[in-house]
Amino acid sequence: MTLAVGGFEEAVQATADALVAPVDTAAQEREAVEEFITELTDLALDLGSRWPSGAPATEVQGLWTLLKRAREAYAVDDREGLELALVGMRTVLSRIRLQVHREQIDDPGEAMAFLDSWLRGWSAEDLARVVGAQPRVLSNWRSGTRPRKAALERLQLVAELVMELRTTMTARGIRLWFDNPVAQLGSRSPLQVLDEHEGDARSELLDFVRGGLR
Repeated sequence: MTLAVGGFEEAVQATADALVAPVDTAAQEREAVEEFITELTDLALDLGSRWPSGAPATEVQGLWTLLKRAREAYAVDDREGLELALVGMRTVLSRIRLQVHREQIDDPGEAMAFLDSWLRGWSAEDLARVVGAQPRVLSNWRSGTRPRKAALERLQLVAELVMELRTTMTARGIRLWFDNPVAQLGSRSPLQVLDEHEGDARSELLDFVRGGLR
């Protein structure tokens, strides 16, 4: 499963890289747009072939539907329709990537590997403080020891929060985010919410990080 997810993630990244910025169809020659659509089709085919076994297919089906719309819009020179289809594909790819990562962080070792990868520059003490365990305990989790239920839930929540934050913040910015008191959380920091209400922190913090709390 790990290899399948790894290959799938590479395919997602390759497709997403092609869609980082909207194609300025008005400024490009039709031949260049046709070449882009062909490349995008090849990437989507690769993505479909690497789809992890047993994973829901709705998102990849949505990606194919949007690709079909993009090709149809291109065929009739509907520039606005093409732009809308490409924006939709980027949105779907973002959801696909999150879904794959959420599957990975169900495993504590994978969750730790994810945090180690995206929080480079954090000290062992910083990471332990946010996850709510001693550095030596985190080392045990990396080695395959399974945390107790409450500790695992906090580890997974921290990983999910980092997953949301990493799209717009650096590792340093994420550390500041956890420590910064904000009015939306009753003048508490996200770390304080974690420490005070571990069992109830999930919905409050995810709503906040996604902009649901004002």
